[in-house]
Amino acid sequence: MTPPPVFYDCRKQSVRFADKTDGGVKVNWVLKKEGGFVLTAAIIFILMLVFLAAFVLNVGYNQRVMTNNVGLVRARAYYRAQAGVVDANARIRINYVTGLVAGAGSTGTSFLDPGYNPAPYHLDLDMNPPTFSAAASIPADYDVTVDISAVDKNNNGTDVNPLTGRRIIEATGKGTT
Repeated sequence: MTPPPVFYDCRKQSVRFADKTDGGVKVNWVLKKEGGFVLTAAIIFILMLVFLAAFVLNVGYNQRVMTNNVGLVRARAYYRAQAGVVDANARIRINYVTGLVAGAGSTGTSFLDPGYNPAPYHLDLDMNPPTFSAAASIPADYDVTVDISAVDKNNNGTDVNPLTGRRIIEATGKGTT
């Protein structure tokens, strides 16, 4: 048995096989010019991989930046609060009450009085020009809030020596700039 004749059509760049079963010539598209398809598919695949890698790297970078910023905010708040505690200790040690207002229930006028309980005060550590909030005369851009308590009482309710007694210092630092 001889194979059917093969015809090559130059205009359509296809191969035709002669089909003897239905009496005519049937066109079968067996070969097409596909030289550029493989290169195009490879370039598209490589571009997809590049975009995927860029996306993954961008997500990783953003995660690292956010983690560093959160750590920086916490560290800044911690060190600002620590500066407020140091300021309060210095005020108590040298009995510096200038600028402090006596708080509610305060019975003294200096740190030498055990009942002296100053109202919370604010510190601006970075020396920004003050901008006051609408609610009160508290600067909106303060860095630390410090609260010094009166001297703790003994277990029997009597006051202790103000120089050796314990005062509680609460300092809250802001972590934002």
